[in-house]
Amino acid sequence: RCESLVEVYFQLHQQVMAAGAELGPELLPRLLERFNEVLSSLVKSSFLVEKQPPQVLKTQTKFQASVRFLLGPQLLAAAAKPSVVRADMVTEKQARELALSAYSSTLSESTGEMVHNAVALETNPASGTCCASFKNVVGALAGGCGTGWGTGVPGDAQPPPPQLLKKIKRCERKGSESVTEEKCAVLFSTTVALTPGNLSVHLQVLSLPIVVIVHGNQDNNAKATVLWDNAFSEIVR
Repeated sequence: RCESLVEVYFQLHQQVMAAGAELGPELLPRLLERFNEVLSSLVKSSFLVEKQPPQVLKTQTKFQASVRFLLGPQLLAAAAKPSVVRADMVTEKQARELALSAYSSTLSESTGEMVHNAVALETNPASGTCCASFKNVVGALAGGCGTGWGTGVPGDAQPPPPQLLKKIKRCERKGSESVTEEKCAVLFSTTVALTPGNLSVHLQVLSLPIVVIVHGNQDNNAKATVLWDNAFSEIVR
């Protein structure tokens, strides 16, 4: 479990700090830097898409999605205010570049204009979860995800407005390629300040591939693209 690994990290960190005088001024900073790298890697791997957006998405249509930060209840308990998660549409090329960089790079430009795409990352002590939910509901969601929507106020009583893809920028196509063969993804991103050492970590995670359509008559071809991709794409890409 992620929580157990964090506990091991804390124990080792305390032991290293206690032995600081013996380690010397050269070795101690290198060890602490390595500790921060390990913690950052663990934290980034615990940011997940809990509810995937629909894989065929029509512009001007509401949709729902949620992300979960598995280590949130443990590391963000003392945070003064919740972090805000953004959702941005990216092209297949951008998604590949982000994945190849192990999410170390940041998004320069979104390929689509999304409305109401910022939601608070909230911790629910009762359920022990830390979620950001892009969903038009009031109160707590199933599974304990909060419903704040970027106001910075945990447990905001107002329902969040639905997330909406307003328009999409198409890529240049080759030959007879159709718009329904063009895949995108939603990039969820946020920056969290971790309690131990006030370490700032940028978290990013991609949704499953999405085909964006503008008319209902494109639905079948878009579903065919998604079906083929889900069945035959490489697992690691």
